[in-house]
Amino acid sequence: MSFDVVGVGIACSDVNITVTSIPKIDENVLVLDYRKHMGGTVSTALATLQRLGMRTKYMGMLGDDEYGRFTLEGM
Repeated sequence: MSFDVVGVGIACSDVNITVTSIPKIDENVLVLDYRKHMGGTVSTALATLQRLGMRTKYMGMLGDDEYGRFTLEGM
């Protein structure tokens, strides 16, 4: 099987959390919003190229956790 583009590098997830205030040491604050997004230059480029119809392959490592699976599903 051949590919148009092979990406080698970082694939990650970005996490954005909105809080009521920046916590001080040992202080808890209320989380108002929590969102995960695709991140990393290689994974973002590969996902974009796939949507444009190119066949892509990622060479790298992903964690076997919630964020690794989220990144893999997004690519």
